Amino acid sequence: MNTRLEQSPVYKKAVSVYMLSRKLTTYLTDDKDFNLLYKSTHKGEQELELMVVDSFSLAPNVALAEVSEEKIKRKKQVLQLLQATKRIQKRIVRVQSLYRKDQDYLNLFNNELCGFDRLLRKRIPSLLAKN
Repeated sequence: MNTRLEQSPVYKKAVSVYMLSRKLTTYLTDDKDFNLLYKSTHKGEQELELMVVDSFSLAPNVALAEVSEEKIKRKKQVLQLLQATKRIQKRIVRVQSLYRKDQDYLNLFNNELCGFDRLLRKRIPSLLAKN
C-alpha cells in the first residue's frame, strides 16, 4: 500500500468509521452474523447492514481520490464520498429512532462520521487542485 495513503488522516478516519460501524452493528444485533442481515425483516437491521456497506466504501474511495492522476476521477471519487457520508448520516438518524436504548453508541459513531466529514471537506480543495 502507498505509504502516503497510510499516513493520510482522511484514509485513517475512513477505516475507523468502517470498523466502528461493524462493531456497532454487531452490538445492536446481538452478534447476528453480518451475512444474514440482508435477509432480515427488521428495519433496524436492514439500515445497519446498509450503513456498514456504505462505510466500507469510504476507504477505497479515499484511496482512489488520493492516488488518481486524472482530475475527473478524483472529482468522481470525492462526489461518491460526499454522497456515501450523507447516506450514512441519514441511516444513523433512522437507526437512532429504532434503537432508543443505545443512543450513546450511535452518538459515538455519528461523532466519528462527522470527524471524517470535516477532514474530507478540508482535503477536497487540495485533491481537486492537483494536476
